[in-house]
Amino acid sequence: MKLVSWNINGIRTFKGGIKTAVDSLDADIICVQETKVTRDLLDEKTAIVDGYNSYFSYSRGRSGYSGVATYCRDSATPFAAEEGLTGLLNNHERSVGCYGDHTDFSNEELQLLDNEGRAIITQHKIMCQDKEKTVSVINVYCPRADPDKPERKLFKLQFYKLLQSRAEALLKGGSHVIILGDVNTSHRPIDHCDPCDITFQVSKTSPPFKQNQINLSKLNKMELQKMNGHSRDDGFDAVEAMEEHSEFLPHKTGAKKEVHFTDFEGKTSFGMSIFNLSNAIMGSGILGLAYAMSNTGIILFTILLMCIALLSAYSIHLLLKSAGVVGIRVYEQLGNRAFGSPGKILAAIIITVHNIGAMSTYLYIVKSELPLVIQAFFGKHENTGEWFLNGNYLIIIVSAVIILPLALMKRLGYLGYTSGFSLSCMVFFLLSVIYKKFNLPCLFDSSNDTTSAYKEFPSYNGANITCEAKLFTINSEAAYTIPIIAFAFVCHPEVLPIYTELRNANIKRMQAVANVSILAMFVMYLLTAIFGYLTFYAGVEAELLHTYSRVDPLDVLILCVRLAVLVAVTLTVPVVLFPIRRAVLQIFFPDKPFHWARHIIIAFCLIFVVNLLVIFVPSIKDIFGIIGATSAPSLIFILPAIFYIRIVPEDQEPLKSRPKIQAICFAALGFIFMIMSLSFIIINWSTGQSQSIGGH
Repeated sequence: MKLVSWNINGIRTFKGGIKTAVDSLDADIICVQETKVTRDLLDEKTAIVDGYNSYFSYSRGRSGYSGVATYCRDSATPFAAEEGLTGLLNNHERSVGCYGDHTDFSNEELQLLDNEGRAIITQHKIMCQDKEKTVSVINVYCPRADPDKPERKLFKLQFYKLLQSRAEALLKGGSHVIILGDVNTSHRPIDHCDPCDITFQVSKTSPPFKQNQINLSKLNKMELQKMNGHSRDDGFDAVEAMEEHSEFLPHKTGAKKEVHFTDFEGKTSFGMSIFNLSNAIMGSGILGLAYAMSNTGIILFTILLMCIALLSAYSIHLLLKSAGVVGIRVYEQLGNRAFGSPGKILAAIIITVHNIGAMSTYLYIVKSELPLVIQAFFGKHENTGEWFLNGNYLIIIVSAVIILPLALMKRLGYLGYTSGFSLSCMVFFLLSVIYKKFNLPCLFDSSNDTTSAYKEFPSYNGANITCEAKLFTINSEAAYTIPIIAFAFVCHPEVLPIYTELRNANIKRMQAVANVSILAMFVMYLLTAIFGYLTFYAGVEAELLHTYSRVDPLDVLILCVRLAVLVAVTLTVPVVLFPIRRAVLQIFFPDKPFHWARHIIIAFCLIFVVNLLVIFVPSIKDIFGIIGATSAPSLIFILPAIFYIRIVPEDQEPLKSRPKIQAICFAALGFIFMIMSLSFIIINWSTGQSQSIGGH
């Protein structure tokens, strides 16, 4: 039986199919790597080759990346074949089996290791010395480790460990094992098999060579059957520090430099990553910032906003450091690595609670704003009590007619684009707030003859509200300030996925993305709060956009802002629901295959619970407050700190080292914020009063 291993570097480059090439190799089994093709891009002439049985494994996450294929002549047809090393991708009866011990791997780690299309196993019966033998052929394309990405090195070592475990299990099962492919272990140029015309300096005492300099093209008599494209192996795919070609093109001196990408390197630019993270940070929390400023004053609010922004940047630093040590790019999996299953479940629960809170704020915006939009279309200056002006009825209708059908989709699809639309809506909202500040007169100026028209403000209540901005003040409502600000800065579950997709990713570069994004949102939040507060002063409501209806319910500009925000938040609800459902499935049904009944029931129950919250919770500030006082400190302060303390090895940073002590203090600060905020909110609920204890 003759076998060939071939790093093909793009299987689609063969015009008219690959049959001529595989026939010319005159082999029974041809194992190719770097096919760089997905199922939807695979043409019939490549997939179905006359005289051969073909088997493919694709990258699940990226198109034009990785991938392996095995072509077996009809005379060498395997009696069993399987994709991957873990068994998780096996969905047919003719599987290979013998999976080995996976106790050192979590289910998610195994899924990640097999999701890049790196292994195919075929089993064959051959006659050897008049006896039938079983031979397992493992075709692998092992990960390449970038020296600047320690997490990728760990991924590579984990893949090797998994490969060894599977091979040993097959041996124990009575099969002979052949491992071939691109194993990416030539970590130095001198170790590589065929650099052809590259000249290396060799020690004079080195016995294999008689000369000080050896041109390795003289070694072409070696029976090497590893090729790259139609020509030689340039060596780039096995040398650790070199890049992989993204297209099958021969190199020409003086020609335009071709596009390259390195193993597991994202394609998202620095600027687009900033945009994506800004989308993750931006949310409904921006609508409550002016209210928070009215209860603290401009100076105190600015200080608090700056502190939360800086602390958020530091917590992202802790997350990136932790992820870099263990090579994990999923928030829940950091919890699993730090504390095992309890850590994973805790992280999943906190993220779920936070996302339920986010869904609730979005639907609360629908509850408060949609009646005003309908009211404006009917030309009504006030709510006359019809059912179609009742916010509770409207959120049920919107949930049943729009949100639930979208939430039942198996994949997000085009819904992912709504995040960009949401950010655009919030920028439009900010510009409108700034414009209205200079367009509206002070509503509480005694010299203004329209002042009496605004005594219906909920916060008016006969109080002496003036058009004077307070620089510093504290009242019982100030208990909501830190939770509202914290809620507005939560983006941490999305940091690691964005890090994964960043081009030329490293910790320093991703930290720069986070810093710029947080700075941009800080400026946007501060401008929204200041101009919203200076428009309504102490009369501002917990949901700023709703406050404008007290002035002119038929204002065209504000109506356009309302419509844009309503569309954005309505389409965002099913997007937020997807990770909640995934977390529920991971906690309660970790090993169950997809089932439509379970898929539908979870979506229905989540939407039902959120509707109940929105209907019975009296104000959006209560949602901001509770979620901002519980899940937000956990995601910003507590979890990143304790993950860092547990994951970073003590031989690298002892517990008494400065970084670990800072992390301990950071976690303690999160607990203090949580306890204080919850205490003040509960006290405020019990008293039901808002009394100022300072001001300027």
